Amino acid sequence: MINPFMDFATFRNEVLDELTQPKLSTSYYTDAQVNTITKDDFIPDTLIFLEIEGVNLQGETVDINLQNATVDFEYKGVYLQDDILRDYTFESDHDRIELKVIKPKE
Repeated sequence: MINPFMDFATFRNEVLDELTQPKLSTSYYTDAQVNTITKDDFIPDTLIFLEIEGVNLQGETVDINLQNATVDFEYKGVYLQDDILRDYTFESDHDRIELKVIKPKE
């Protein structure tokens, strides 16, 4: 049934906004063989991958808090202060971010 008093322009804009807004659906860690791993599996001097999936992520820039008390990380050879990957720009709706696990800095 159509409501003749409904503001269709507002309704259409709300629907379009909902369809185009970036949304994260899941994130998890994997090893080089794409096996899912947990934070308990992080070993210094190894590579892990943060997998992030969502919709409308491509081109979005965010800070990612990796929050780990037992190890630290490097991204592209740069130490991540406070375990935060700053200003990461998504390349697609499923990014696989390579991280190096390192011993915590004192």
